[in-house]
Amino acid sequence: MRHLDGIYTQRFNRSHRRDGPLLRGRYKAILIDAEEYFLSVVRYIHQNPVQAGVVSDMDRYRWSSHRGYLYKSERPEWLNTDSVLSRFRRLREYQEFMHSESEKEVVDFYKGAYQRPVLGDSGFIEWVKEKLGERARVE
Repeated sequence: MRHLDGIYTQRFNRSHRRDGPLLRGRYKAILIDAEEYFLSVVRYIHQNPVQAGVVSDMDRYRWSSHRGYLYKSERPEWLNTDSVLSRFRRLREYQEFMHSESEKEVVDFYKGAYQRPVLGDSGFIEWVKEKLGERARVE
């Protein structure tokens, strides 16, 4: 990931005559309890441009996959929307959920100075520890 980020950043900076990093911090993979937090994390990610003050409406932000969920015509081939949209009966329900307020627990998780590598309740964390054994770094 670091190599890919470096190459992309160099090319982007050259073509846009700018300098400096594009991404904040290092890449971090986070294990998420999908049953509990999957949709909440998707919503948090799609709301990021609004929270950062980049746009006032996430539906209008062209650099997010959110528009691909709303409009088939804007869905790239590689974007699989089934895992998200199958959890809603209608597209309108998805849109209402995405525009509702993010859970405080998810916001706090991502805003914290130290980000745990696992997002889940105590039962999920214990399950991860059991599966990974001594290799588990979950706290």
